[in-house]
Amino acid sequence: MKEPDGRRKCWYRLRNILIAVVAATLLMMGAAAHFVVEWLFPKANVSVDYGAQLMRMAEEAQAEGESGWALFEEAARIEEEVRGVLLERARRGEGVSQQLSYNALFGDNPTEEDINVGRVALELMKERGVFDLTAKAAECPRFVRTLPTEEDRFLAWAVMEDRFRLTDLAGARRMALRSAIEEGDQTEILAAAGEMLAMAEAQSGCPTVIDFICALSIRDNLVEELSPAVASRQLTAETCDALLGIIDTADFSPDIEATLEGEHLVIKDTIQRIYTDDGNGDGRLIAREVNRLSTDGSDDGDSWQQLTMSVFCNRAETTVMIDTIVSRLQEEAQVPIQDFEADGIEAIVAGRLLGVKWALTEHLVSPLPKLFRLVVRDRFDLSGLRIMLALECHKASSGSYPTSHGELVPKYLSEVPPDVIVHADFVYRPITGPEGVQDYVLYSIGADGEDNGGQYMPMRPWATVVYPQLWSDYDYVFNRPRPELEVQ
Repeated sequence: MKEPDGRRKCWYRLRNILIAVVAATLLMMGAAAHFVVEWLFPKANVSVDYGAQLMRMAEEAQAEGESGWALFEEAARIEEEVRGVLLERARRGEGVSQQLSYNALFGDNPTEEDINVGRVALELMKERGVFDLTAKAAECPRFVRTLPTEEDRFLAWAVMEDRFRLTDLAGARRMALRSAIEEGDQTEILAAAGEMLAMAEAQSGCPTVIDFICALSIRDNLVEELSPAVASRQLTAETCDALLGIIDTADFSPDIEATLEGEHLVIKDTIQRIYTDDGNGDGRLIAREVNRLSTDGSDDGDSWQQLTMSVFCNRAETTVMIDTIVSRLQEEAQVPIQDFEADGIEAIVAGRLLGVKWALTEHLVSPLPKLFRLVVRDRFDLSGLRIMLALECHKASSGSYPTSHGELVPKYLSEVPPDVIVHADFVYRPITGPEGVQDYVLYSIGADGEDNGGQYMPMRPWATVVYPQLWSDYDYVFNRPRPELEVQ
């Protein structure tokens, strides 16, 4: 066989080199294109179903038996329909000039228009069986709900959607409670109070911070309606005694550690959806996923979108930081409620955030300290209401108020609940008017530690506790003394 000449050999070598160069170039271009695509359009590695873990926590925390959550959901759906009917009537000019607003109705100065819209809504809800459903739900022993766990759905969205649904339903029941108090319907007062407490328990059944905050908010709304009714003698002694039993039975002790662990799952779910993952737990932020979270409903959109303009830690660093903060807060939650130190709890969060680098972490954990503050307020308000109810029961039984609230133990209270704000007893003083009219004043001296003799702020009295440096001349009065009576 004839050997190829030198020229042909050179050509073969050049061709092979060109083929190799072209192949290498194509491979490099493909790798570069893949890198560009991954950089411009990264994907999250959503591999853990934190929603299922959250539901297992809720199942384990509640007793066996039928769940009332579906009944509450159906009642909430009808309540939403009623608000839609009112809005449509307003658009057509059929006598209802605005949509029902619970914030306006229960604000400091509701207008006659607000009240009229509320009356129309109340009648529609009664006609459509909203409160029949809430009554049935309240009789159920547990309130476990299900959350969607699709791969493309943030767990935070599902939690927030349920939060709005049930708090609106509680607003409707509060409206019915206020109507019952005005009409003196003692049976309806007891029914509404029991159902609102059941809604609060249902809302707290899924252990996340927003759930528990909303549960405490529902109970706070109940206290806001009952306390002035007790102070103005709109409730009979029998109703007061029954309410005391209902509240004591439904006074769920907040499991802050479990709530923090549930919120921890929600945060970890958020992290896995807004970060890439290289398989070793690391990865970088996906800006469009942060924006998608904001536009689809779990938080204030502007604040999330502003975060995408900041410098962030990677996935591993953010996860470690979140784990550390939650662990420290769980340690703090082990102390009794009355020993919570608000400043120290705030410091656990703020002390670990080092400027803009930790902006995302700060955003994710910012609601956590609020839970501690609201738990203290919930215990504070419920304690005052329980003492007021017990005082009315004592008066009905003995003909007069006791000289000291210590006399309420053990017949009406197992113990006099302490003032968790100032770590002392509430101030109680019997009052007698010129014609022998009996009354009393019950108050907390507030966070400033000064007894101002029961002087109170007519508007927003809670400011005396929250901002003692601004409102240091007032106490927090649970019942307002009648103007003609004087403290002895």
